[in-house]
Amino acid sequence: MGVKVEFVLVIIIVAIAVMMLGINIDIPNISEKRKSKELEFYQTRFTEVTTEDEVGVAFSGHGVRENGYLYLEDLFYRNRDIEAMRAKSATYQNRILLLEGNVSLVERGGYRFFTQQAFFNKESGLLTISAPFLFTRGEERFSGKSLQYDTKKRAVEAIEVNATLLSVAGERKRQEGM
Repeated sequence: MGVKVEFVLVIIIVAIAVMMLGINIDIPNISEKRKSKELEFYQTRFTEVTTEDEVGVAFSGHGVRENGYLYLEDLFYRNRDIEAMRAKSATYQNRILLLEGNVSLVERGGYRFFTQQAFFNKESGLLTISAPFLFTRGEERFSGKSLQYDTKKRAVEAIEVNATLLSVAGERKRQEGM
């Protein structure tokens, strides 16, 4: 008895099918790639304008928009109320800007804030500092654990504060002593 050709062909076809199913061919999905990195830019200035005026300006050394988040490095920002806001890195999502690394905010009224981490909500104008901070205005300075500053109302709320404040009389004495 010999082996029939049909039987051999069936075994070869089955072996090929098993090998094909056993090999995992990874073909990248183009739509998945598009969902991750949407935009990348270097040394870019963004200007926010109305029909009459410039509202704000931001500059970033490098930025990537990915999965609904905007990641920025070496951020600088200014608007009508803020003279300069800087951070080593920032993440923007849902109108909240998370600032990290050497964060500083210089407000047009002379207020200066320094910290390592803060959140800024542009719509409400709230700067929330969630790390130890230093606040200065002229020779007045205070530090603390956390702070919330309303850039529109120019109101400050802080927790565990260490302060050095000058009164009007103290300022006169200091000026007379010069």
